[in-house]
Amino acid sequence: MVDRPLTPTEREQLSAYLDGQLGGEEAAAVAARIAGDPRWRAAAGQYGRLDAVLGRWTAPRMRRDLTAAILAEARRTPPRPAWFRWLVPLAAAASIVVAVMLSIDEPAPRLAAGPPPSDPLERVVQAMPQEDRFVVENLDIFADYDVLENFDTLEALAALEREQPGT
Repeated sequence: MVDRPLTPTEREQLSAYLDGQLGGEEAAAVAARIAGDPRWRAAAGQYGRLDAVLGRWTAPRMRRDLTAAILAEARRTPPRPAWFRWLVPLAAAASIVVAVMLSIDEPAPRLAAGPPPSDPLERVVQAMPQEDRFVVENLDIFADYDVLENFDTLEALAALEREQPGT
């Protein structure tokens, strides 16, 4: 299979061999693969050409001293006013206060206490948390007691109906 390229693991192993980083047995195994497998031989040739090109390359020289240029720019930039140094921490603190204030739930407004409802279903619904009450009041499927026999709410309803037969 000459067409299939080496896997990343095989390429890493070949690179380590060419860099002289493998031990005796591993190096001998890779050398045998290079000698016997055209894929390994071709990849070793590519690495050899790449190494030769990189050996001739030299890094470009800086035209001027980079440290001196950075320091000169820092000297030219005017310092920030004193109030600016306090702006960032104050803005962060204000953001935290706003986030805390928004995360606090306001208690639901209490309605004037009146006589308890006479309907057992209404008493159970009023005793539920607001989210559960919405579901029970607004979804038709919850009106079918057979569907929800196992739910605590319906068990409470059944207990109330047993207490007050005929209502």
